[in-house]
Amino acid sequence: MRRSLLLALALATAAAAQAAPVYVGAASRGGLAGETTQAFRGALEAAVARHGVKVLDTRGTAGDDAEGSLAKARAALDDAAAAYSENRLTECLADADDALAEFERGPAFSAERSAWALFRDIHAMRALAAVGLKRAAAADAAIAALLAVEPGWAPSRSRTPKELMRHIDDVGDELRSLPPVALQVESKPNGATVMLDGKRQGKAPLVIEGLTPGVHYLTVTSARGRFVQRVELGDEDARVVAKVGSKKGAAAREVTQLLEQPLGAARLVEAVSDVDDDALVVVLLPAGKQVEVIGARIIAGEVAVVAGVRVPDNENDRDRATYELIEGLLEKSGDAWLDQASADDPHTLRPKLFGGTGTTEEEEQLEISPAVLASAIIGGAVVVVVVGVATVAVVLREVQKDENFTFGVDASRL
Repeated sequence: MRRSLLLALALATAAAAQAAPVYVGAASRGGLAGETTQAFRGALEAAVARHGVKVLDTRGTAGDDAEGSLAKARAALDDAAAAYSENRLTECLADADDALAEFERGPAFSAERSAWALFRDIHAMRALAAVGLKRAAAADAAIAALLAVEPGWAPSRSRTPKELMRHIDDVGDELRSLPPVALQVESKPNGATVMLDGKRQGKAPLVIEGLTPGVHYLTVTSARGRFVQRVELGDEDARVVAKVGSKKGAAAREVTQLLEQPLGAARLVEAVSDVDDDALVVVLLPAGKQVEVIGARIIAGEVAVVAGVRVPDNENDRDRATYELIEGLLEKSGDAWLDQASADDPHTLRPKLFGGTGTTEEEEQLEISPAVLASAIIGGAVVVVVVGVATVAVVLREVQKDENFTFGVDASRL
């Protein structure tokens, strides 16, 4: 009797472990703002963690929202320029520091020329504000950070305040007196592409020589994923071993990318099968002033459950709704809207999951092609939550001054 009870308990435990789903990620459609997408992604990850669901990393380690962070960095630098023009130097320095923080969240790990032009402008602005505040150490630190990445950088002497130019010359002379250092980069697996400070270096393993001490930005990529790291070099050579994703993580990223656009049920199930036999996926759709969060659980090649919530984009409602969504996906046996709206028809959930793009209008008008509607009848049960990063459109004023020194402020008063 005791042995039978223990055996039954062991079998039940094994079955429960086998049935435990994984959370793959979250993707958005329909032009949701990047900030909204990121907020819901964070809430979803917190919700699945509270339910004890394993989270697969579909975003690498950092720096995936390069476009959104670049827009924020530019906006912060514009604020810094405005503060400088009004002689609010303390605010100017704080805004420039905010711009640098946004740059390091994403653009620092890209090869975009516009991102690295912004990098120069941010540090130049930091140095300019620090000089105006008579904070020599802060000015020198900003210049050193710029020259560590771009040793050959130099502004136009005719357009640069003399005091700032003096700091630039002094810091440049000091850095050139230091012996260069090397960075050894290895990847697991071997053969990943290495980029440092926005410039391609080759395939790992390799040694990058002749570097100036200071902060550098390392990106290592392969088909399995991406590794990024802010590397601070001292007076000795350094070594970084980059673990670049996993096969399961790479498959999960492919699922999230597919979900950024409408797709057929068969294609989704096929992609999820490369991730896990039991998985959760989510799609975010704009719904007027709200967001529709549509999740699915895919089990053994079938879309078993689709659930949805419609929620305003504020923190309390967002956290509550995402928690209820994950709970519904884990416990429900059939499709259901979970926000208690009696008019909501659960039969609308699968068309939204597979083909919906949402609407920014007050009244939602869902447009689904007949092909997508036909494909939506396939049942299934692995859920992969996918939330992509929406493109943020930013209108920037033209501030070009010359080829190398481009921030748009009037520095004539220093």
